[in-house]
Amino acid sequence: MGGKRAPKRQYLFLYSTCLLAILLISSGCATCFNIQARWQSQNRLDRAEQLLRKGDFAGALKADKAIIENLPECSPGDQALFHMGMIWAHPENPEKDYNKALACFQQLVGNFPESHLRGEAMVWIGTLKELISYEDRFQALEKKMSDLKKQLNSLKEIDIQTEEKKREESPAK
Repeated sequence: MGGKRAPKRQYLFLYSTCLLAILLISSGCATCFNIQARWQSQNRLDRAEQLLRKGDFAGALKADKAIIENLPECSPGDQALFHMGMIWAHPENPEKDYNKALACFQQLVGNFPESHLRGEAMVWIGTLKELISYEDRFQALEKKMSDLKKQLNSLKEIDIQTEEKKREESPAK
């Protein structure tokens, strides 16, 4: 009953096992690479956080950008974008730029729809849009106020000239 196998199928099991092993190893390498890239990116994210605590905003941004270059659509790329948005909006950052912060949060929402940071990013997007709107209004009002001050100064000058003419005319009478 359990006699010898036919010679044609003798190595079929061996060939299929080797093929399966090759497939598993090749997919395993890709997974290991991705895990290694994520691990390195997580270390860079920790480094960026340390730099931010020290006040090195440029260094923190550089570390976050390196993460996004390595993992543009994988986590912790979403964390790096969120971190960059926070850096650009940070009140102590001398080069703060609300428009760049807004762009980071919008990129996070667009590129990482399943991210756990999406909700917070949406809140920041709304807040930054409102803040930018208020800044624009404030600048428009400052410009208008400056124009009104110039007009007031020119009216004062005209008034002074008018008073001087009146004084010159009155002694002549």
